[in-house]
Amino acid sequence: MNTNTISTGIRPQVQATSLARTVTFWAIVVGALYVTASLLTDQHLVDLMFQIMLAASLAGAWNIVGGFGGQIALGHAAFFGVGAYTSTLLFQHFQLTPWVGMLGGAFLAALLATLIGAVTLRLRGPFFAMTTVAFTELVRIIVKNWDSVTGGSRGLWIPWEPNPWNFNFSDRNSYLFVAITLAVLVYSATAIIANTKLGYLLNALREDVDAARSVGVKATRARLLSFAISAAFAAVGGTVYAQYTLSIDPASVMSFDISIQMALMSAVGGLGTVIGPALGAIAVVTSSSLLRGWFGGELGALHLLLYGVLLILVMLFARGGIIGVAGDLKKRFSRKSSQR
Repeated sequence: MNTNTISTGIRPQVQATSLARTVTFWAIVVGALYVTASLLTDQHLVDLMFQIMLAASLAGAWNIVGGFGGQIALGHAAFFGVGAYTSTLLFQHFQLTPWVGMLGGAFLAALLATLIGAVTLRLRGPFFAMTTVAFTELVRIIVKNWDSVTGGSRGLWIPWEPNPWNFNFSDRNSYLFVAITLAVLVYSATAIIANTKLGYLLNALREDVDAARSVGVKATRARLLSFAISAAFAAVGGTVYAQYTLSIDPASVMSFDISIQMALMSAVGGLGTVIGPALGAIAVVTSSSLLRGWFGGELGALHLLLYGVLLILVMLFARGGIIGVAGDLKKRFSRKSSQR
């Protein structure tokens, strides 16, 4: 029998086994998260876990365009805010459940990303980044000055009337379930993208745009699709945040700080990796919570400086983030064990 026939028959079996193990592992992890969320009684821990899950979702959403595509977008706070305001306004003026309003916000954010991206995604490096910052500031100014609709600087309040249909729960654990589900959806989509044609195209564009275009890769189309998906997920996160806090205003949902945190968490965890942004979210949110606990109100805007220093350190000494460092350590240990 031909050995090539045997090897080609074995390879799919190995791949199927590896896929089954991966799916089983992550199914156990997700199941453990849901069980933990149902058992937690300390409201501080519930709140912390909610923040981590929401941050992981936002970082994962940003990673689709910033990590895989290599386009450093610093305007995702606009999409986050669009999601928060769309669902809230539709509920207040048309009594439309936020579950549907959330989809409306995601669609509007994807549409805005497509329109803005059609013009800006041809730009490279800092030019694209600065354009996205300007876009966020423009949206924030519009929301801040459209007082009759958005409430201006005062923002909007969401009445607390426990009703699951209206995305209003009597306990915070239910919001945590929603945040975990959103994270599962984001990272499932990321894993699918990473292993499909879109992911390969984005990786090629990230490494060398000119080389990718020379072999027929349609850069704008691939980046527009990734930008739209990324914006839609960020908008869904905005709705979840709005329903959790029951109040929104331009300063809380459209600040530059939000965009920076998304990029920072993705970089800390590992740009362009599937699970890296989640690890970055755990590290950044936990450390931020500890710092606020130690310094209290005295921390003020110091956390922004700390974020900047952390990002510089990651870029200088660990460009692969947590995933990259773990990979390097694994290689070193395997080399030492092979030399013995």
